[in-house]
Amino acid sequence: MTPPPPEVRDERGSTLIMALGAVTFIAITFSAILGYQTTGLKAQTVLAEKRDAEAAADAGLDFGIAQLQANRTLCTNPSFAALPSWDDPVAEEVVVQCRLESGSSSPRVVVLKATAGGFTATADVTLYDPPDGLAGPSVVSISK
Repeated sequence: MTPPPPEVRDERGSTLIMALGAVTFIAITFSAILGYQTTGLKAQTVLAEKRDAEAAADAGLDFGIAQLQANRTLCTNPSFAALPSWDDPVAEEVVVQCRLESGSSSPRVVVLKATAGGFTATADVTLYDPPDGLAGPSVVSISK
């Protein structure tokens, strides 16, 4: 009598197991990379919005300075008062306010405050009257 043959191992399906392992590894890797890229895009969007608001507020300061140069009767109150409103093409609205810090004639120190998109920029502006005999805007010294 002959002994029974040793058990033959069937290897069918082992390739499928290795393929599933490779696909799982690749899926996990790409999910991590995709999450990292999404976070980067969100951060870029937030930074771009902040940069736009900062630029709009800075432009609002320039607008306020131009208003003060053109009209010497603006900003004679020691509490903040709004200057004429101005819409920036990037931000929704820029609110420019000013208050008289010191002086009633030349030189007059004014504090400007411009707010856009949650960002506020301030500047101290010293206004000097033009020299005698010259009609024109006030001479300005700015400290932002």
